[in-house]
Amino acid sequence: MKTIIYTVIGALFLISCSTKKLNQSIAKYYPYYEEYATADSNDLVVVKPNEKNIPTQQSSYVRQVKNVFIPAIIFWKWNRLYKCELDKKQELQKLCSDIKADCYKYKLNSVLPDQKLELTIEEIPTSFAYQDKGFTFIYLYGYFYKYAKITFPMLKENLVVIYKLYSKNNLVKEGTIVVDDKRIAMGDENTSAANAIGKYVVVSRDYIYQAKKELITQLQEAIRQ
Repeated sequence: MKTIIYTVIGALFLISCSTKKLNQSIAKYYPYYEEYATADSNDLVVVKPNEKNIPTQQSSYVRQVKNVFIPAIIFWKWNRLYKCELDKKQELQKLCSDIKADCYKYKLNSVLPDQKLELTIEEIPTSFAYQDKGFTFIYLYGYFYKYAKITFPMLKENLVVIYKLYSKNNLVKEGTIVVDDKRIAMGDENTSAANAIGKYVVVSRDYIYQAKKELITQLQEAIRQ
């Protein structure tokens, strides 16, 4: 009987993690404490986000979008789904700074004489989902339970960047580069919701870094054609 009671208490604990606590698991990664160079119209490389996609300062990073809880006498079931969002404004600032640094590093500004490269970030992968679901079935001689904790992309969010190349203030080439979202689902039944979300924050940041590298490679090919 004690085992059954502990199982029920455990099931309740699994679904009791508040949104506030989950929110803190992302908020702890900000601010970046980095200084970013401001864009200058005289720069040979200008990297900026689409103004329409710059959000206001975020205070909330996790929002519950689904909550199903069925407590019966011998059967307990739960399914909670949260939408999680990185601090989009700060991630955009850092990405713009990193892309600009790489453009100078790989001398993309010297492809044409008296040229200027302008990049506009249209989309960036900053959101994902966390799902905690399972059930506990209590029967005469014991109990049976099954549950899963999964983090995964809420939607496929590609890195999308528009480039424009100018020579002596004349537009000579433009196009759009899309780096596909390659993030995958991750599950770990033995970790807490806060830790699972924290791990996926790192995964998403790593993906943005890898997507930036692929962007630079595609950009080099595009402007040299």
